[in-house]
Formats: sequence, structure tokens, C-alpha cells
Amino acid sequence: SQPKSLWVVKGVAALLKSLHAIEPGSKLNDQSNETFELLVPNLAAANHFLRLYTLDILESYPDRPFITDHADIDLTDDLEEEPSYKPSVDTEEDELNPDGTVSSSLSGSCDLISLLRNLESIPVAFANERRITSQLDRVEVYARTGKLPILYAEATACHMLGLLHVKFAPVWPAAVKVIVSLSAAQEGPTWPCIEAALKKSMEKPLPKVEDSARHSSQSS
Repeated sequence: SQPKSLWVVKGVAALLKSLHAIEPGSKLNDQSNETFELLVPNLAAANHFLRLYTLDILESYPDRPFITDHADIDLTDDLEEEPSYKPSVDTEEDELNPDGTVSSSLSGSCDLISLLRNLESIPVAFANERRITSQLDRVEVYARTGKLPILYAEATACHMLGLLHVKFAPVWPAAVKVIVSLSAAQEGPTWPCIEAALKKSMEKPLPKVEDSARHSSQSS
């Protein structure tokens, strides 16, 4: 397979759309962990469509529950809930508080992947600046809870790095704020994506000294 190919990812997303039209709730496969691990790095890409179609695929899987006790996580086990299991929010306290914070009792299904997908689908334009930054603010609220499913935290970190490629300045500080909050709350799943981005930026070739000297002599 070619998980980084735009055409392959676009084709799979289109296939899923057709499957949902025939059988709502259908998904690509029963291996969501493996699919996330393959596709999440695409969210850090510069290509908007690769990010969007990747999120289309990831969104097709059932929402995972918020982590309520990190001590109970078994990283060797499959973190995916049963297909028929979809935790529900117990009380109104689990929703966002009026001041933008999240109650410590937050539990139930985490809709973060849908939130990221909606964010990516908003056309980049000054007319949509408020919508975009509002969505990013909501992502940041979730990021600082420290309760995101591991794969969702990884996806969010990569997606925020991908948004730094967007040529729209209002996005950048909001995306960086999400990365900072996520790094503080869940450093473990966040750091690998950030580290990969830093290494990639450092691998960018610099102009050779002789080439620069030749260009200078030609222009003088």
C-alpha cells in the first residue's frame, strides 16, 4: 500500500463515502490502530487534500472514549473499543464550561477527529477567520485536558504541524498554542510527531558554498 500517496488516500476516502451511502456506519476495516499509525503522519503534510482525505478515513471509525485514568492504560493492548460500544456523556458537567475549560469529570466519546476534519474543510479566507480560530480554540481546550486517546493526541499534534503550512497567518499562533498545550498535557504521544517535523526541517539542503560564490561573482 501507499499510505502517503494522495491518489491512493483520495481513492480510499471516495470508496468509504460510497460504502456509507449503501450501508451507513460501515468502515474500512477492523484494524483502526494500524490504520491510524499508517495515516496519521499524513496530517503533518503540506498538502491540504492529503490531510482532508486522511481525516475522512480516520473519521469513519467509531469515536474512542476519553482517558479517565492514565494508570489503567495498557499500551500493549488494543485501545479500540468494541464496535457496538459508544460511551455516552453522563452529565452536563462533561461539556465545555462557559469559561472555555473542560470539567475534570469529562468522559464519554471523544469527537476530536470529526472536529479536526471540520476544521480542515473550512475554506481558508479572511471571511472565515473567526470560524477557523474558533475551531482551533476548541481543539486547544481538548488538548489541555490530558485525556485524549493516545492516537487522537498523535493525530492532533501532526495536524497542527500540517496547518503551519497553510498560507494564512491567523492560523499559525492558534495551531502553535494547541501544540504547546498538548505537549504539556500529553508529552509522550505528542513528541514523536514534533521531533519528526524538526528533523525534516533540519534535513532541508542548504546552498553549496561554491554555488553561492559563483552566483556572487556572476552578479558582480
